[in-house]
Amino acid sequence: MPLFEVRVDTLSRHHVSHEHDFHQLVLCTFGETDLSIEGTQQQITPEYGCIIPCSHHHEYEGDGRNRTLVLDMPLSTPRSTAFRDEACRLFDQPRFFRVDPALRELTGALMTQLERNPAMQDEVGAVIVRALCTSLGSKPVQHKASRQTRPHPRIDLRLINAFIDAHMDRTLTVAHLADACAISASHLHAIFRDRLDVTPHAYIQLRRLEQGRRLIRDTDWPLGVISRQIGFADQSSFSRACRRYLGVAPSRLRRPIP
Repeated sequence: MPLFEVRVDTLSRHHVSHEHDFHQLVLCTFGETDLSIEGTQQQITPEYGCIIPCSHHHEYEGDGRNRTLVLDMPLSTPRSTAFRDEACRLFDQPRFFRVDPALRELTGALMTQLERNPAMQDEVGAVIVRALCTSLGSKPVQHKASRQTRPHPRIDLRLINAFIDAHMDRTLTVAHLADACAISASHLHAIFRDRLDVTPHAYIQLRRLEQGRRLIRDTDWPLGVISRQIGFADQSSFSRACRRYLGVAPSRLRRPIP
């Protein structure tokens, strides 16, 4: 299994909101993309890139004409080397960073090589990561244990549930939930991980799906109407979320007509 998966992409104007179980690095040589990590927003341009550690919720929308390099680092890679440890330290925290001219020029050249020979993605990824580690400097790893030395404030799940329910038919981000709790998005993420073993984004989705389950069972509304009622853009996105979190298609939740 390769240490990196690297691709050259053009991020469209379609709004994407998700999180994933691998680290990700995003660089750009042309155009721009609006990107938010746990509520902190920055434009990805040739002058700014971003580092997204695994399980951190993020949202983005490109301008449809950008030229973007996306590097994924799977956590399941069996190789354990000094370089892999160095690469992991790069993803110790989510951050945006300024891209210096030398790294920008190197990125452009490597993107061209990658388009000519996609099989070189591991080599291209290694060069990019080494260059970025040098550019950003060495930073200590932030272990989970060190984060827990400061106790988290208590959060009222009843308040959170009421807030989600009151805004269920709207776009609801982790930043909105954090504002309602009067704490930062990253702090809220840590609390949910420690107390509930789930991310805030997943908790919002599960709350929506529970309401969707009730509406499917207790009403004869079409699935498209229910999807919009609980905050999904369309029936397809509702169906994907149902299969991911509940393991079943929405239509299977409907009670048979007696």
